[in-house]
Amino acid sequence: MVELATEGEPATMVSHIEIDRSGPSYTVDTVAALLDEAARADRPIDVTVILSAESFADLPDWHAADRLVELTTIAVAPRPGHPLPEPTALANRLPGLIGRLAVIHGTLPDISASKIRALVAAGRPIDHLVPPRVAAYIEEHHLYREPSTRKDQP
Repeated sequence: MVELATEGEPATMVSHIEIDRSGPSYTVDTVAALLDEAARADRPIDVTVILSAESFADLPDWHAADRLVELTTIAVAPRPGHPLPEPTALANRLPGLIGRLAVIHGTLPDISASKIRALVAAGRPIDHLVPPRVAAYIEEHHLYREPSTRKDQP
């Protein structure tokens, strides 16, 4: 679905690092692998990890969060009902965070993956929330439906 959503966007690239990796997958390991891959190809990159406000609040508890902050810029997108946590309080637990933090300002939609899945399960449209090819893929593969409402069930 990520490939469908980013198709035709020349500034994007879909990576299969997490799909190809066995065992647990941590963001910091994915970022390190992306940076290593880019360095081997002699094309240095900057990585920005985009987090929702609620994920940002939990960042100090992430696996190797201090290393993640060291390797990336952390961009935070507040959502309605989820105010941005106080960055200074988080920086007390993650030194260096303030200098690696970007806040995305503006009017942002109240959208989440769980909300999209709930709409699909209820048989409601999602084409205003996801790209058309992603909506078609979800419909075609009967994703996120309760077993009793799936079209491929008797």
